[in-house]
Formats: sequence, structure tokens, C-alpha cells
Amino acid sequence: MKKLLSILVLLCASVTMHAQTVNFRASTDKKVVAKNEELKITFLLNSNGREFRAPDFPSELKLISGPEVFSKQVLRNHSLEVQESYTYRFIAKEEGQIVIPPASIVVRARTYTTQPLEIQISGEIDRSKDPNDPYNIVSKNVFLRTELSKTNVYLGEEITATYKLYFNMNINGLEYESVPSHDGFYQRYIDIEKQIRTRENYKGQTYEVVVLKQVVLIPQKTGELKLDPMELNLSVPVPTKQVDFFGRRVTRDYTYSAVSQAPTIKVNALPLEGRPKSFNGAVGQYTFSSSLNKTEVEANQSVSVKLNLKGQGNLPLFDLPELEMPPTIEAYDPKYNESISVSAAGLRGTKSNEYLLIPRYGGEYKIAPIQFTYFDPSAEEYKTITTEDYTIKVTGGEPLPTGAQASVATPGKEEVELLDKDIHFVKTGNPNLVKINTGFFNTTKFYSLLVAPFLLFIVFIGVQKQMQVRNADKSAVKNRNAARLAKKHLSEAKKQLNANNREAFYEALAKGLWGYLSDKLNIEKAKLNKDTTKDTLQKRGVEVSLSDDVLALIDRCEFARFAPDNSATQQEGEYEKAVSLIGKLEKQL
Repeated sequence: MKKLLSILVLLCASVTMHAQTVNFRASTDKKVVAKNEELKITFLLNSNGREFRAPDFPSELKLISGPEVFSKQVLRNHSLEVQESYTYRFIAKEEGQIVIPPASIVVRARTYTTQPLEIQISGEIDRSKDPNDPYNIVSKNVFLRTELSKTNVYLGEEITATYKLYFNMNINGLEYESVPSHDGFYQRYIDIEKQIRTRENYKGQTYEVVVLKQVVLIPQKTGELKLDPMELNLSVPVPTKQVDFFGRRVTRDYTYSAVSQAPTIKVNALPLEGRPKSFNGAVGQYTFSSSLNKTEVEANQSVSVKLNLKGQGNLPLFDLPELEMPPTIEAYDPKYNESISVSAAGLRGTKSNEYLLIPRYGGEYKIAPIQFTYFDPSAEEYKTITTEDYTIKVTGGEPLPTGAQASVATPGKEEVELLDKDIHFVKTGNPNLVKINTGFFNTTKFYSLLVAPFLLFIVFIGVQKQMQVRNADKSAVKNRNAARLAKKHLSEAKKQLNANNREAFYEALAKGLWGYLSDKLNIEKAKLNKDTTKDTLQKRGVEVSLSDDVLALIDRCEFARFAPDNSATQQEGEYEKAVSLIGKLEKQL
């Protein structure tokens, strides 16, 4: 009897559920949201629905997750009610009043839509004083800063910009939302071999610090130049008010947008007063010299003059002064050499031009001194270096013809081989001469050389057939290449794994994966980010799930140093995962 009664109650509840009014509405966790703050939008339905269609969300919102679909049944007022929800999480990116258009869903062959939802995005807003508010917790413990070596410089003077992440909480993931383009500056990124976590005191509080990017900037125009901010989306576990079975606080990943400040750099014009005519844009600190390998030669012999520059500054942005040569000396285009390194101290290196000269007529020739002028920003003045002059004495040769003009030879791209003598000395003594036609025909050597081409041809055919069989299995070929590429890019990670160096292992693993993607997709490392990588992989036919797995592994590697230590077994698993992913990419690319 009790069982029958229970069935009747459930049937009545089911009839009541189907008879209830369908309610489909949109809601948000906040009507007014601050710029770069997380926003949650949920679409709620009190019935079973199908064919849910989300609206076209405004461009002022950046989607970070969703939809998160949830369904449950609850007994409310003696009625069994179904509740479905579709939740999206966003970061508010721009200020203004926005409207969320209606979403739609089908319930029992009828389409229902939500009412438009208005949300205000404000630049500044009074935050809740609730200490449990995730934004308050994260913003006090995680932030991004831009440090500049100088903020008041001359045109062409170096500046080092360092982007640092400060944190006192674990970070589960990071995504570059935007990287500064540095408009108005010549830029050279510094290769950070190993991102080391340090501790730093900032405004009276100690933080863990990691340098994310570092770049040397050289302003190309005057005025007040404002740097674009760097922006990161961080996934940070935040404690909630809930506790688990053991009484520990339950955490929820909160997406926080960290934005660095946008500092302004004042760029002053170089002074006009006292500017020498020999100045051609060099700014920094330099030494300049010249050298001559010979002061006395015979006509038609070669002599070289080399101009050497060494120092620190805007080395890539100016040319060396040209050598002025007598018109009766034949000159080749100079051989240029450059070696420039970049570090936090700036650009440092050497530049040189080596001129090959060949005097054709006898006499004495003067090579005039050369002036090199640069602006020293530390001394705020122009400085000129003058090389010594040279006299070349040419012996022999014909006298200079009347009305001789300058002669400039251009050898093209081939190197010129220098010979000290036009005619070599004739050898004397026994020259070991061999009489022509002295019995090579019908010798063993003759027949060996005659048969050798046929033997080589047979060997070539055999090797070619073997290669065809070997390469017939395309999958095997790709697997061999994948293994080779994985070994190439992940060799350092394997070395650190064997040495049980956890942080160095994850650094090397992430660098190896980025290096592989840079080489395979032909994208410069400085321009490589997750969005570019994902778009390029999808355009080239890579499965979405595979590209997501690759980027997820990079996330775990890059931010393993922010989390507690894990086991050697887990690290071994991450390494094998990287090898497997490279193999799968090789098959699809």
C-alpha cells in the first residue's frame, strides 16, 4: 500500500511539474562591475530545455570560461521542479554601459527568450570591504609592475623595461591578454634563459617575484611617449567560506586580470648647438679606431684598412663613416662585421668595415683621418674621435697617367683571395716530370676506374629502393621525425629531470615546447603567444583538443614554480606527455 501511495505522489508531482509555467531568465552576480574584474552571467530555466543558444556577447567582455551546464531536480511546494543553468565567466575590458542580448531555448516545441540584461562597467568602483571577496583577496596579493631604468632620456638613448609579476598566493595558470607593442621605440627583447623566483620588498611587504619579460627600448621620436600596459589573465585559487570533510577551507579558481601601469617616458631632442657635421645618429659611449696592415707595398699588391667601433648604445641604428681613398687606388666594397649582444645593461658590441685597396701606380698616397662623432647622454655632449692618417708608399709600377680618375671595383658576393705576387717564382731542380702516354692503358688501375661507375650505379639503385620501402610508411616516417624533434627540443628538460632539478626541469620543458612551436609554425618567439599559437594550429588542421592539451601542458610547466613541489613520477609523466604531444602534432601538421 505504501509503495502504491509513493508512486501516486510522484505521478502527481510529475503532472504538476509539466503544468508549471516555464521561466527562462538571465542573471548576473553584479550589476556594476569594475574594469578588469571578473563577471558571471547565468541563464536559468525551470524546466527541461533543448537547443540553447547563447547571445552575441558585447566586445567589452572577454570570455574566460563557459558555458558551465548544470541540471538538477528539486521538490518545491510539493512539486518536482527541474532547474537548468548555463553559466559564463567574463573579464570586463572596457568602461561603459553594455546590454546582454536575449538568449533562447526550446521547451516542448516552444521557443523562450530571456530579457536583455544591462550591466555598467566602471573604471573605478568602491569595492566591498568583505575580506572574503575574491577580488579583494587576489588584488592585494597578486599584481604586475613595469620597471624602467630611466624615464627622462634623449632621442636614441637606451631604456630597459622589465615586466615583473609579484605574488603571495599560488597561481594555477597564466595567459597573456596583451603584450606591449612599444610604438615609437626600437626594441630588442632580452632572452631570459631561466625565470628565477626571487623575494622583494615592495611598499613594506615582501613578495615572491618573477621577471616575465625584459626589453631594451630606444626611442625613435621626441615628446612624451606612453608605454602600453602588459595585461595577464591569472587563475588563482581563492579560499571560500566552505570547508571540506576534514575542516579545510575549500578553494575556487578565480580569474584575475593583472594590468601593469602605463608609464610615460619623456624623450628630449638632441641639442643642435655644437652638433658636428660628422654626427650621423650614434648615441651612447664608444671607442673608434683604424688600422693599416702595410705601409709599403709594390704596385698591384693589396693593402687593407680596417675601421673598428666598440661600445654601448644604439649600435644597430647608425652606419660607420666611410673611408676617403685617393682616386688612383682601386677599392673593393668593404667587408662588414657586426657582433651585438643585448642584456639588462643595454646593447653592447662591435662593428667594423675592412677595405681592400690595390694601388696600380707607383708613388706615395695619403689616407686622410676619419672622424666619428657620437652623443654621450651621460655627459650631455657630442664627442668626436679622429683616427690617425696613413701614408702608403707604392714601389714599382708605371707612373700615374695624366687625368687618371677614381676606380672602384665591385667583386660581388665572392670573397677576394689576396696574392702577394702576380707571377710566382719559377721552381728549379728536379721537377719530377712524367712522360705522357707511358702505359696507363691496360693496367689494373685503368680497368678499376672503368668498372667503378657501374658498381656505384648498382649500389645507388639498391639504396634508393631501400629508402623507398623505408619511406613508404608515412606514419613511420613522421614518427621518426617526431622522435628526433622531441629529442632536440626536450634534451635540456631530460637532463634536468635526471638531475632531479624541479624548477629547471619545468623551465626547460616549457622552453622546449615553445621552441618546437616557434620552429614548426615559423613564428618568432617574441611574437609567440597562446592565442597566436592556437589560431595557427587550427588553421593548419590540428584538432582543437590537441592544441588545448599542448597549451595546457605549457601552462602547467610555466607555473609549476608557483605551486607546491610535486613528485618525480609526476615530472616524468609531464615529460612523456610532451614527447607524445610533439609526436601527435607531427602527424597532423
